[in-house]
Amino acid sequence: MNRRILISVISITASLALMATGAFAAFTSAAGNTGNTFGAGSMTLLINPTGNVSSTTPLFTIANAAPGVSYTEPLVLKNSGTVDAAHTYLASITETGSTPNLGDKLDLEILNSSNTVIAGPAPITSVAWSNIDLGALIAGSSNSYTASITFDSSADSTYEGATASFALNFLASQ
Repeated sequence: MNRRILISVISITASLALMATGAFAAFTSAAGNTGNTFGAGSMTLLINPTGNVSSTTPLFTIANAAPGVSYTEPLVLKNSGTVDAAHTYLASITETGSTPNLGDKLDLEILNSSNTVIAGPAPITSVAWSNIDLGALIAGSSNSYTASITFDSSADSTYEGATASFALNFLASQ
């Protein structure tokens, strides 16, 4: 009887060993995908550019102006980058002036290429000149505007000889 039990145990063990080997056998294969790269684009806002360089010439350089007179200048904004700007803003106007502040009497107006008023007229010292949306700016393209500044005709003799310096600050965002 011991012999029968021994043969049975050996048979069962051998059967289990064969089944275990079959249960863990599988084909495998591996592959790799190498050389992947990722590069970030760019957004570069230029003002009145020559090629891909922003102009360093002020938009307005006016001397000896008289009340009631307007000055108009072309304004071109270019995105020389590779990423579109969903919005381009006249973010702010930074102004320093004399006393009385001549900026209070300089009315700015921005028009698009269809001569539709986008903003203004309003004094350059107005808080209204904050985040004026000038629209989208596609990568590699330019948008043209007209900037017009008028010396308010109500300026009296207290403004004679007064000066104002200002910066138009633009921002492009995705």
